[in-house]
Amino acid sequence: MACGSRSDILWLFCHALAYGWVLMVAQRDSWDWFDLESRSFIIACRSPANVLHESNVTGLKVILPSVGQTGTTSMTDALRELGLRTYHNEDLATMAKMVLKDGVTPILWANTVSRCRMDALALEPLTDMLPLALSVSPWAKVLLTWRDFDPWQRSAITAGIGRDQWMGHVKSLLRSATRVLPWVQLVDHWTGIFSNLQYDGAPPARPPELFSFLHKTLFFSNWQSNIWERGTYKVFGQEEAYLAHIDEIRRITPPGRLLEVDIRTATWREIEEFLGLPPTKG
Repeated sequence: MACGSRSDILWLFCHALAYGWVLMVAQRDSWDWFDLESRSFIIACRSPANVLHESNVTGLKVILPSVGQTGTTSMTDALRELGLRTYHNEDLATMAKMVLKDGVTPILWANTVSRCRMDALALEPLTDMLPLALSVSPWAKVLLTWRDFDPWQRSAITAGIGRDQWMGHVKSLLRSATRVLPWVQLVDHWTGIFSNLQYDGAPPARPPELFSFLHKTLFFSNWQSNIWERGTYKVFGQEEAYLAHIDEIRRITPPGRLLEVDIRTATWREIEEFLGLPPTKG
């Protein structure tokens, strides 16, 4: 007779037995979420195919150094449509955490970017990393996206609040469930799907398929400890700081490698010509 058909007590007893059986079969000593997160640092982009590309210089074709809400997400999507393997902040915080680590050296930064075979990446919110990125990316061109300060600030205040709250709620529910049954670890132990996504390191498609969505939601790490004193957050309250950041990009980018883009008026051909790509979008 099936479990649960006689009494609630028997039903609960069967659940307890099933729980113990699942953990026993898995044969794992530790199910701590911190261990899973820490492991993602170690295996990021370390598939055999990726490791062959590791280098002390990157193969980046494009760097997006502007602060958020200037069109960096739209430009990221556009570069992906042009066939470039492009990473935005959420992709870095999931697939290539070393790039965001406090005090990362140029060599470690280049090792991670090259091993993940990045063609393009947005630096925000760590936009102060542009000098380091340029120092190890001899072929990269720079796309500076911009908006006037007042509309940018208004957008930055409200952008993503509803989305972030909703995603935070979803993440909290998914992670809380692992305290009862470590389902993420079990799925990965039996299928390897989350580890394989980490080994490959490719940014998920938009919209992502189910396991890519779960991976991105669950393995997204918190920003580094000094994020509130850096990059986007550093220039947020002052127009002078915002304009100074734009001016710094102009000053330190080597001649011939900078294109300033107003995302509202930019054309496909303008981007393609600057990057030396064939006309694909008309």
